[in-house]
Amino acid sequence: MKRSVTVISALLILVLLITNCRKKEKTEEPAPAATTTGSASVTENGQSLIDNKKIIFEADASASDINTTITNYSALNGKFNQASSITTVCGMTVDTNGMHLGTIRLDYNGTVCAGRKRTGSIQLTIQNFSTGIKWKNMGAVVKVDYLNYKMINTTTSQTVALNGTAYLTNQSGGTFLDLFLATQTNLAHTYTANSLLVQLNALNTYTYNVNREVTYTYSSSVFTASVTSNVAFGGYSNLESWGSTGSDSVFCSITNPIVWNTTCGAWSPVTGNVTVKVKSKSYNLNGTLGVDAAGTPVVPTPSTCPYGYKINWTIGSTTSSVVVGYF
Repeated sequence: MKRSVTVISALLILVLLITNCRKKEKTEEPAPAATTTGSASVTENGQSLIDNKKIIFEADASASDINTTITNYSALNGKFNQASSITTVCGMTVDTNGMHLGTIRLDYNGTVCAGRKRTGSIQLTIQNFSTGIKWKNMGAVVKVDYLNYKMINTTTSQTVALNGTAYLTNQSGGTFLDLFLATQTNLAHTYTANSLLVQLNALNTYTYNVNREVTYTYSSSVFTASVTSNVAFGGYSNLESWGSTGSDSVFCSITNPIVWNTTCGAWSPVTGNVTVKVKSKSYNLNGTLGVDAAGTPVVPTPSTCPYGYKINWTIGSTTSSVVVGYF
């Protein structure tokens, strides 16, 4: 009986993890006009970094659904039978017909959830499942196939669509239950994708590569994730993502770890710095995550969540900046 209560408590924490993230899924406010100092004419508006964050935030949303769903099924995670305490995700159903082969499909039915409507599917396949590999095993890999996956913001009508393949790897082994029960101090996952096809508002098309390393910890009823990357490519280092749109290329580096927690949600990082370089431009876009509406960094506390992120850039003698709300 005591074990059952512990298991149910762990599942409630996972429910809170997803619920808190969903509470943050509000409408993204339009970016205000950039402020400038200096005499040069500035036409930049930081849009390349804004687009990058939209893509990465949606990838994070899908990774959250994946972790939640795999946790629901002992046949996949290798832990215990949780069939009587399955955590649901708003607007999503699970096709388990292929689960005996290590494959399930997340189907999004177009239900509006906190201002977001998602359609399409994500198919998950645990690699080497037939040899006994489960998600709890160190090095376990889940193949993630995006099948016309699309998010629509029901207020602004902005969209993000993903097609292609990514991989989620459990580098450390273990599950979120191990963090909750303090049998493990952290979990380390990687999310990677090559040539992921992304469409923003059905207008801008990106071919994107992603490589993010995420370390999860748990303390005082809060899960915290710290995101880094050590990938080098094209003369750039610490790349979390890079890709192309039309004839141009975009590179995004993490210059300080991106940190989010379950108090504020994966869509509202509390700290972090990124740098975006558009190949055709001679300057960088520098993003500071976790700021207030005035662009001042917010000191993280267990109950304080930031407004958004600040982008700044310098062209000649002119420095410009814009503050963008997370939602």
